[in-house]
Amino acid sequence: MYYAIITGLIVITLFCQPVSAGGQGSDANTESDRSSVQDGETPEYPEKKTDRSKIEWLLASPGMLLELPVDLTLRGVKATVGWAEKNSLCLRVNDFLTFDDGRMGLRVRYSAREGGGPVFFARDIMGTGSKFTLKTTAGLEWRQNYSISLKRLTLGAEDIFVNFSASYFNYPDEYFFGTGPGTTESDETSYRNESVFALGDLVYTPADNLDIFAGACIERFNITDGTDDDCPATSDVYDETNINGLESGVVLMSWSTGFLYDTTRKRPNGSMVGISFGATVERGDNRYGFWAGEIELRQKIHLFYGRYLMLKVLSRGTEPFSGKEVPFYKLSEISERETVRGYVRGRFRDRYLFCSSLEYHFPIWSHGPSGLETFVFADAGQVAHSLPEDIRSEDVVFGFGGGMVFSVYDVEVIRIVAGVSDEGLRMYLIWD
Repeated sequence: MYYAIITGLIVITLFCQPVSAGGQGSDANTESDRSSVQDGETPEYPEKKTDRSKIEWLLASPGMLLELPVDLTLRGVKATVGWAEKNSLCLRVNDFLTFDDGRMGLRVRYSAREGGGPVFFARDIMGTGSKFTLKTTAGLEWRQNYSISLKRLTLGAEDIFVNFSASYFNYPDEYFFGTGPGTTESDETSYRNESVFALGDLVYTPADNLDIFAGACIERFNITDGTDDDCPATSDVYDETNINGLESGVVLMSWSTGFLYDTTRKRPNGSMVGISFGATVERGDNRYGFWAGEIELRQKIHLFYGRYLMLKVLSRGTEPFSGKEVPFYKLSEISERETVRGYVRGRFRDRYLFCSSLEYHFPIWSHGPSGLETFVFADAGQVAHSLPEDIRSEDVVFGFGGGMVFSVYDVEVIRIVAGVSDEGLRMYLIWD
């Protein structure tokens, strides 16, 4: 209502402004004004009026107060980033942590799930384009993640290479609310997920921006009681008769293949298409076995002056083999990988997931290779147990919000996101 009143006053003010008559009348008035000023006398000018009258300031004050937090935040971020750029803070830190030739160095990574810690990298150590990475991160409640990877190791031909990685992680307070779209916040339970895995894949790049891959992975899971005292442990509410995977020592072996075509990073307008398909079996007891597939589509639409839209669509599914089951931590889940932001991770789980997102990005500051942009988004998604009978519009959940991204040479360094859903506000911070 305030904005309508303000808009009406502005329109009335514009239409009521006096307009000087053109032609000779205007020239005559000007000449008369000049002649009225005697030599040596100081001309008298009308008193300068403020841009807004007191009544206009009074009517506009509620809207100004509402906009004040956003305005102060943007000004503070702009001033901070400007100060860091003026003093070459990012370049100085990078120079301090990187060797002279830039092939090896240290950087810092932080995320709410993994915690924070140093990442050591070395480029071109086993062929041009190869990269070795060693990451160690830790957080509250002994949250840990240690990983080692070697990527883009060429095998003679420039368009064929392999990737290897191994990781150990300990997440002490993961959450499980049950399966299906009908779960509520009161169903929250916590569990600890301690796992180790090793992964290797072969990649063929027949054309620019296109990767075709095939890989294998072995994982070992230990699921025990969580550390969150505000909700019961998952094992206190469920057991092996009504949930699959609530145990330790489960070893899963999987194989997958697919392709990735991505032109979104190097073009004003670009597309991304990723499709993967694979199978997973349990080693030993042979209780678990399932198919898994994923399709992800993205379309980047450039608008003007660095502004663009990003449309994302994701579909993921798991289907058990005949007589086999799917562990609950391998089900598709909402609030993973920016599916529907604003919900706790694992808030909704089931065999199938469908979600989409629309983001509007616009730059607010740039200098040389560095840039700061902000964005707003709207997410929608749902989980389902089977297709197509369990796809219902009333099961769709929504998330809205915005965030900021600081990047250097088109590589994201810091991402801050605020997501709002019907269950509250959640903040996300990734520093990489």
